[in-house]
Amino acid sequence: RLLRRAMGQGAAAHKVFLVDGFPRNVENLQGWQQEVGDAVDVRFVLFFHCGEKVMEERLINRGKTSGRVDDNMESIRKRFRVFQEQTMPVVEHFRALGKVREINGEQTGIERIYEDVRAAFLDAMPDLSTQS
Repeated sequence: RLLRRAMGQGAAAHKVFLVDGFPRNVENLQGWQQEVGDAVDVRFVLFFHCGEKVMEERLINRGKTSGRVDDNMESIRKRFRVFQEQTMPVVEHFRALGKVREINGEQTGIERIYEDVRAAFLDAMPDLSTQS
C-alpha cells in the first residue's frame, strides 16, 4: 500500500516508475498482485545475474573499505542462499511472463553494464528514446 500511495503522488505525472528490490519474495508478489492488480503495467523486471563466486569476491573486496560487518563470507553466502530460495521464484514468475531483461552482472566495466541496462529499457519501453 505504501508503494502504491507513493506512486499516486506528485511524481505520478510521469507515469513511469522504477521499483528497486521489490518484490523480494512470493509473499511480497502476492501482496503486490492483491493491492495493485492490473492497475499497473509492469513492463519488465531488470535482473542482474551474478554468480556466487564473483559476488563473493566483490563483496569481500567491498568489505575491506566499507566498514560493513556483514561483508564476510558467512553472511554473503547466507544472503545468496536467501536470494536463491526467496527471490528467484519471483524472477522466474516474471520470466514465465516474458518480462525479465537479464543483464550480465559479471562484466567488468560499468560502461558495458550501463549500455546493456539502457538497451533493456529501450527494448521494453521504446517511447523512452524520444524523451530527453
